[in-house]
Amino acid sequence: MKRLTATPALAFLMIAVCTAGERIVLRVESDAEQGATAFRDSSPLGQHVTPFGKTHHSTTHKKTGRSSIRFQGGADRLEVAAGPAFVFGTDDFRLECWLRPQGQGRRFICGQAPRDGAYLRASLGMVIEADGRLRASVQTTVRAYLVFAPKESWDDGEWHHVSFRREGDEFRLLVDDKVHDRLFVGEEAANESDQPFAIGRAGAFPTDPYRGYIDDFTIRRQPRHITDF
Repeated sequence: MKRLTATPALAFLMIAVCTAGERIVLRVESDAEQGATAFRDSSPLGQHVTPFGKTHHSTTHKKTGRSSIRFQGGADRLEVAAGPAFVFGTDDFRLECWLRPQGQGRRFICGQAPRDGAYLRASLGMVIEADGRLRASVQTTVRAYLVFAPKESWDDGEWHHVSFRREGDEFRLLVDDKVHDRLFVGEEAANESDQPFAIGRAGAFPTDPYRGYIDDFTIRRQPRHITDF
């Protein structure tokens, strides 16, 4: 097969091809008055976002807009119904947000686990473990994958960016743009859960909810592309 010589024009074309297929399938931002309780998915899908507990917009701390999303534990969470947007197949994906956690102990940032906690370590989600490590998980058609980031001082009063992603044949976990863990996944299809997706809790599982602030929670998907011309 004849290969094309790398040129700036070809590089631009390849970037355009690879980014054209990217789709934001969920985006929950915060840019509201103090105490507001209406939330929306600003992605093209416009999914319904249901707040529970005392979840609200807070101007006390903010990262990208006038406010951020405040979670105080208990029943606090934002919930989106299960749907094809979260069934990734072999697509690349990025699940990411800004965090300003509070308190100690285990805290689920997001998840898709059932109420009884079955397959908790296999469901799509991220959690700050009791020992301070960040863990992300997802189930494929073969097995559960867990990736970890080392212990962080999460209660340092700073914002941190966390990102769980699939890039080609790997799952990766990043904190503040640094890759901390990666696992080879090959061509396995990921996440066929039929459970609601929650921000601030592990889906319907009520234990160890998140406490603190979250901003710009986003999930992106991108189909695989041919890169060898």
